[in-house]
Amino acid sequence: MRRWPKRALASLALIATAACPHAPSAPQPATAGEPELRIGLAVGLPNASIGGPEAGELFVHGRAKDVVIVRGANHAAQEFEDCLADVPGVRAGCAVAVGFVPKGGEGEELLVLAERAADAQPGDAALVLAVRSAILERTGIRPHTVELLAPGTLPRTSSGKLRRGEALRRWL
Repeated sequence: MRRWPKRALASLALIATAACPHAPSAPQPATAGEPELRIGLAVGLPNASIGGPEAGELFVHGRAKDVVIVRGANHAAQEFEDCLADVPGVRAGCAVAVGFVPKGGEGEELLVLAERAADAQPGDAALVLAVRSAILERTGIRPHTVELLAPGTLPRTSSGKLRRGEALRRWL
């Protein structure tokens, strides 16, 4: 049995044990170069989720479109965003982590857009450093760029979920 790399993420496929008349006859293979995880035998129904094994269990980490690739490794955006929950001066639950290719860069880097708390000052260098440090401490990855935004700036869906892709489009 192949060993799964620590903290590796891959596309997940739902496995059906009952016959599904409209499903393909076999699971679709992973994209070239991506690790693949198959659980059970039967029909694989691709979806937009990513995840991987941890402590003998399968965990869903997020959506494939929210993957940030840093130095060739896949990371769920939530992995970086969760680091900011206790950073004073950052609004709880109001930060997005996205991948982008900096001008003149060769690969994807980490961009963090975080709404500052109402009492935090715009352009607060100490708060930017606190955000960088919190992410580096917990993930081992240093964000390329950290932007502090005014409260209420990050785009949300009608149900209140943060829209990472739209946030990146607006920032670029």
